[in-house]
Amino acid sequence: MKRALMCLATTLASMAIAALGASPALCGIDSLRCGNDVVQTGDNELTLLKACGEPTMKRTESVAVRSGKKGKGTVYQDVHRWYYNRGKNDFIYILTLEGGKITSIETGDRGY
Repeated sequence: MKRALMCLATTLASMAIAALGASPALCGIDSLRCGNDVVQTGDNELTLLKACGEPTMKRTESVAVRSGKKGKGTVYQDVHRWYYNRGKNDFIYILTLEGGKITSIETGDRGY
């Protein structure tokens, strides 16, 4: 409950900042409702697609996760960010997937 209140306060502050033309902060949440279904961190990509459908936008970036053997070279992992624009009366939800699983769910700016 305390986390939900903090998220709400952050969201309201972000809306005020956005009204002034600045970029608001993201707020992390643990789950997202899509129709009658709910997805949460730890769910796999197939569960997400079944519940929420194709995202509005997908972005992939390679992130250095550790050095290779004996410090030689760098190992990269693809991190996928899926954006769901839920319309002007809701927010844009950003889901991060690593290794085919949801690792975080955040709310961004207001939808459009």
